[in-house]
Amino acid sequence: MQKKDGDTLLSRMCGTIASDEARHAKAYKDFMNRIFEVDPNEAMIAFEDMMRQKIVMPAHFLREVGLKIGQTFGHFTDAAQRLGVYTAVDYVEIMQSLIEDWKIEGMRDLNETGEKARDYIMALPARLLRVAERMKNPTMDYKFTWIAG
Repeated sequence: MQKKDGDTLLSRMCGTIASDEARHAKAYKDFMNRIFEVDPNEAMIAFEDMMRQKIVMPAHFLREVGLKIGQTFGHFTDAAQRLGVYTAVDYVEIMQSLIEDWKIEGMRDLNETGEKARDYIMALPARLLRVAERMKNPTMDYKFTWIAG
């Protein structure tokens, strides 16, 4: 899109970030795949714990002068949700693809704690979709100083 609009530098930056993110995602998925093979119970418990604790993105620490840590990231995520760039439904779809890729539903021979973790993980996407359906789309039009100047 940026390239079509004539901004080749922004286009290159977005391409670099996208390819870097794709490498991180592949590495993470491959690591977890192997961990599920070696120790499915502990991997399942770790996955559950990560989903219960919520994932804090490094950009959470993004700041603008005069605002508290997290406030700018909140504006950023609201903008992404409002524009449809990255929504709560996207988050659920990613989680569902991980559940499929790691074959969570069909995983057997788990101990009681692993079974409970799997049950939690399997129910979570539907629960998050219900929450997403009730969410109101953010309406505040925030101007980022690092974009608008």
